[in-house]
Amino acid sequence: MMYPDDEKYLSTLSNTEKVVINAFNPRTHQVANDILRKINEQGLDIETYFIGASALSLVGEGDVDLYAITDQSLYQNNKASLCQIFGTPLHEGTLFCEWLWNEGNIPVELYLSVRTENLSRQLKLFNLLKTNPSLQDEYESIKKACHKKSKYEYQKAKYEFYYKILNDETLTHE
Repeated sequence: MMYPDDEKYLSTLSNTEKVVINAFNPRTHQVANDILRKINEQGLDIETYFIGASALSLVGEGDVDLYAITDQSLYQNNKASLCQIFGTPLHEGTLFCEWLWNEGNIPVELYLSVRTENLSRQLKLFNLLKTNPSLQDEYESIKKACHKKSKYEYQKAKYEFYYKILNDETLTHE
């Protein structure tokens, strides 16, 4: 079963543009920490997260995925504060915005959002990966197997892996 948000996202991905999987770059941690420090120095009432393959020190696209989660009542004020630091977001929704830029040669994606079911699922998945080395090994194998495949094939393979983990009751019991 695929979640509607995931199906929608998959439909936007290229079947021809290829993914390049790189070795882990330790600089991603420094870049993430520097950006999170800038955000946290603002004294905003938000939760910040560095997630994804780089956060786990795994092979991947070599990007930095950052999330800033806010209460709905604080969204506009926190967005304005982040815009002062990072400029105008590339994409915006009602309670979601995304900045994309490069720090040196490292792509950065920063998302400001209220907590959604999809975001909660992503954080749960990240925590499962973070605490389970055998899942990390399997995740790396999937990523390596997708080198030079289309963005669509890559994301679909990752989603299949994510759903397998999220549906495994031995891993997800609360």
